[in-house]
Parts: sequence; structure tokens; C-alpha cells
Amino acid sequence: MIQRTRVRAAAIGTTLGLAVAFEAGCTTSHRGQPSATPTAFATFTPVPTSVPASATSTRTATVSATPVPTVPAPCILDGDFESGALNGWTFTTSCTGTVNCSQSACAAAVPQGPQNGCAVSGACCCTWGSICRGLFNQVATGAYSGFVFSGEGGGGCGGPANSWGEISQSFVASSSTPNLSFNYAMSSESSAGTVEFEVASGGSCGSSVVWYASLSTCQAWQSAGVSLAGLAGCTITVRMRATSQSALCIFGYLDDVFCY
Repeated sequence: MIQRTRVRAAAIGTTLGLAVAFEAGCTTSHRGQPSATPTAFATFTPVPTSVPASATSTRTATVSATPVPTVPAPCILDGDFESGALNGWTFTTSCTGTVNCSQSACAAAVPQGPQNGCAVSGACCCTWGSICRGLFNQVATGAYSGFVFSGEGGGGCGGPANSWGEISQSFVASSSTPNLSFNYAMSSESSAGTVEFEVASGGSCGSSVVWYASLSTCQAWQSAGVSLAGLAGCTITVRMRATSQSALCIFGYLDDVFCY
């Protein structure tokens, strides 16, 4: 049986030295690729502004330029979450009602800082901290990462006993960028629940899972590289889903989703 322990927000703030921002009524608790730079230059033999009638004038102009490579458009919109929002990403949840910041599943772009679940500035949720707080920075690179909160299950936000929140984005694979990379991590309130990371193909190519990982214990940032070779023209979906175990919450992190 997993014992639920609640810790006052002031205690967490004193221990971590963090400025913790919460919605009203909430208290802090826990229950246990490269791009090429075009180069163009020209060399000229100077031509006199006037030439004597008896003189012979020779004009020479030589222009050489380095070909400018074609840079493919990004396959994922805001894959590094540097907009500070979830531009291009779709949030879905099993919760059937909006209850409060400690129970309803949610997603957001979170800023730099030691991860501690909902008990950090910029989180879309409140109250529940992480059992492995400070294990990693909640941003892999840059200023922001994608964050998903499972919601507090057990019927707290409506829907099934094990509530979940998810972000996803789809794109059409291209033969010019046949690889996908990203960083992922997770933490939990009480070593319960799972965070799933998946790359799947669909559309006219049929449905299949290209890459999948399921984590149930705290995990610092990991890097994934996925080959999309042979899937040009297929619809590819990247998703991250955090699922609670009854009332025990869990938190997922995603960053730097790029094709190359």
C-alpha cells in the first residue's frame, strides 16, 4: 500500500530554494540540425573610370558562388517548445470534467528549473510534487520543454479510475528527412503510474508502431533516434501520455523533437 504524504509548500520552497507558484487554494504535497550558411562572393579586376585613347583596356569580371543547399521545412511545429506554449501540439485527456489544478490533467511548456512535478513555477497543475524532485532539469535544452500531468485519478477528475493526459502531433514523413530524434523524461508522485512515448505511422500506410517506450519509475533525460526510412508519404504521430495509478499522479517531459 502506498502511503500518501503531504508536505507544506513552504517546506519545499525552503529545501529547494525555488519560487513556487500555485493556483489559489493549492498546497505543495507529495505522496512519496545543423543548418548551412549560404556563402556568396565575387572577385573583380578593377576597371579604370577613364582610358586614354591610345591605351588598351581589358575588363574582367569573375563571379563564383557556393551552391545554397535546400533546407527542408521542419516536420514538427515547435518541436523544442521554445514558443513557451504548445503551438502545433494537441492535448487530450480521459478526464471528463475540469475540477481544479490538483486533479485535472493538463499540459504546458515549462521553463528551466529542477523538476518537481506540479510543485514548480510555470506548471499547469498544483499540489503534487515528485518523489524524485531535482533529479533532472525539467528542460533538456533551450528555455522550455513539453510537460504533461496525468491528473489525479480515482474518479477525481471524472472518467476512468486511472486518468491520463496526452500531447501529440502528426506530420507527413519525407524521404529528405528520414530520421526523427527527441529527448524524453518522467517523474512520479509515488512510484506509480506510467508515461508512454510513442512514434506511430498511419494514414494510407496503415497503422503501426514505429518506436515505443513506457516508463514507470523516475527517469532523467534520455535521447531517442527513430528511423523513418521507407515511410515517406506516411502520416507519423509523436505522442506522450501520462497515466495515473488511481489517485497517484505522474509527470511526463518531452523536448527537441526534430527530423533530419
